[in-house]
Amino acid sequence: MSKLYRRFSKLVFRFDDFENNYGVDKHSYYLNYESGQYRENDLIKTIRGALPKFALTPEEYKKLVDDEDLDEIYRLAFSRISQAKK
Repeated sequence: MSKLYRRFSKLVFRFDDFENNYGVDKHSYYLNYESGQYRENDLIKTIRGALPKFALTPEEYKKLVDDEDLDEIYRLAFSRISQAKK
């Protein structure tokens, strides 16, 4: 999890906006801007790579990793996220 946090924190930055808008504090986030473009593709890859760790139970994740079934890991993870939206 610490590796994921480090990768994410290099892609997304936060700065505090101390203006109070209608009683709600706003925290602005922005993507790292490198070589003339935002790094949203890197952020998408990071989120996609982390998805199974959040969508699957630790037992499911361990079993599928032990079985080296990457297709099933992502199929099941995306299925869980899609069902959660409904």
